[in-house]
Amino acid sequence: MIRRQLGRQLEAPDPVALLQQAKDLGLENSTLRAELEQLRTEYAALSTTLTATSDDLLAARTSLRRMIRTRN
Repeated sequence: MIRRQLGRQLEAPDPVALLQQAKDLGLENSTLRAELEQLRTEYAALSTTLTATSDDLLAARTSLRRMIRTRN
């Protein structure tokens, strides 16, 4: 009986360690959320830049086609 009780005590999780682990996970979660928000902001900016660049490329192609037709 004493062995079982001792075994349960040894196998029981340490509440202090669990609290520390919960704090660590909370901090990591906050860090990852901040990083995610930063990446979303960067993604939005890059998407806007890509759209503008694509529009510029389309305009340049159209202009080049017109120039080629005019010279021929």
